[in-house]
Amino acid sequence: MKLSSVDQEQGAGFAGLSTSVLHAYSSPPAGVASRRELAERRQAVVDATVPVGGLLRAEAFSKLLLTRFGQPVPLLAHWIVHRRVLSVNWCTEIMVPLFQFERPSLEPISAMREVRAQFEGTLDDWAILEWFVMPNAVLEYDSPARRISHDSNAVVQAARGKHLGE
Repeated sequence: MKLSSVDQEQGAGFAGLSTSVLHAYSSPPAGVASRRELAERRQAVVDATVPVGGLLRAEAFSKLLLTRFGQPVPLLAHWIVHRRVLSVNWCTEIMVPLFQFERPSLEPISAMREVRAQFEGTLDDWAILEWFVMPNAVLEYDSPARRISHDSNAVVQAARGKHLGE
């Protein structure tokens, strides 16, 4: 398993999430020829998260939240289940992209919910993460992940454009 700039802490799994959140493909999605291609595509997405903070295992992120919140595991699980934050299942671990949190509060950026709503039912979490980390023409070829913390309205508009096929 190759992970770039990702927390290497070992853990037994992230308690508190329903199995519906632990989404993994049993077969590659449309447009992906093989499991190998899927793995390579996902690795490219993981690598693209590095300049915008990278990914952190949910367990490790919960430990960071403990410094600010009393019950971090249920809180993070609530944020994931209610789609306030994005998470992906990578090699049996729930991973949380760090670009989606305010610094230093670690609260989710409020626009995340609105952006995610634009893709509801059309893109899975991996595809949404890919959209966030890739250059976007509407954002002058900047990535939505780079922009969400300081120009969330533009990111929401870009998501609406993607959703509408523009």
